[in-house]
Amino acid sequence: MKKYYYYTYRTESGKICCGTQSIEGRDFDVNLMMRKLYKDYGCVCIITFWKEISKEEHEGLMEFFNEVNKEG
Repeated sequence: MKKYYYYTYRTESGKICCGTQSIEGRDFDVNLMMRKLYKDYGCVCIITFWKEISKEEHEGLMEFFNEVNKEG
C-alpha cells in the first residue's frame, strides 16, 4: 500500500523548507530522506517534522509546489 507524507526540514543556513514523499509499502524513513536531501543539496538538512497525509492532500500539495516553482 502506498503512503504519503508531508515533511519539513532545516538547512545548514537555517532556511526552513518542506516537501512531500510517496512511499510504497513502508513508513517514512528519516535516515533515507536525510541522505537524499544531502545528495540533492550538498549539505546536511535536518528533518524537523513529518506526518502521513492522504493521497488527495499529497496531490494538492504537489500542485501547489509546482505552481510556486513556476513563479520562480
